[in-house]
Amino acid sequence: MVDPTVNPCARSSEPKSLRYSQYDWGDCIYGSKAQLQALGIGVGVTFPGEPGGAKRKMSTTDQRGFPVEVCAEREGGFCASVRFPAWPSNPSFKSDKTEVYPGVLKHEEPWNDLYTGSAENLVAAGLVMPGQFPGLPGMRKLCVSIYADGRVVDLPTTSPSMEWRAEGAKRVYRAGKKFQVAVHISDAEYSRREAKRQIEEFEWRRLVRSLPRPARLDQLSAPVRVEAPRQRGHLRLVWSAV
Repeated sequence: MVDPTVNPCARSSEPKSLRYSQYDWGDCIYGSKAQLQALGIGVGVTFPGEPGGAKRKMSTTDQRGFPVEVCAEREGGFCASVRFPAWPSNPSFKSDKTEVYPGVLKHEEPWNDLYTGSAENLVAAGLVMPGQFPGLPGMRKLCVSIYADGRVVDLPTTSPSMEWRAEGAKRVYRAGKKFQVAVHISDAEYSRREAKRQIEEFEWRRLVRSLPRPARLDQLSAPVRVEAPRQRGHLRLVWSAV
């Protein structure tokens, strides 16, 4: 297995040879369109960036029918992420949401409790005061920062201030037609969540590494070929006199 912290789709120049990496969540293959199609990925379909194709990424399947996401790399080539059907999901990427108030969903993140809902529902839940939403008069356009003591401060999202990282500090964002409120949790709660996450991820990795892994596409007995078959010469027998 390769290092799971390495970005599997790191940009580089047009590949001269296929790069095939295996991760706990599935396979990541980097190569040209012809190289990926030779493995049975996206055969007969338009790739991202091509006329009539998606701009950045597309969903397709490989020759086994496994789901694949193909991303176009800025400097050439493509990155294909192959996820195995019915494979256990990494608990670190869970996006469970719970309705904690009518119309308000809560999701626990590492450093925040994230609440999503309409402005009216978020106000009714006591999470935000009226007039504290992005775009309203006197508020920033995209994000409103609120300190734990209730003060609304004019800070950019990259502010180094430590007060907005204190327990109870909030940030209000636009989320389409709704809004999201990120409420910062305490250091103790963060430590508890992080310890729980590490245990769950350790158990997940031990589980998936004990399962029979599907064969690599480049090791299948009958790989897909997209190029035209070459003409074979006729066999000629030459007899010689003894």
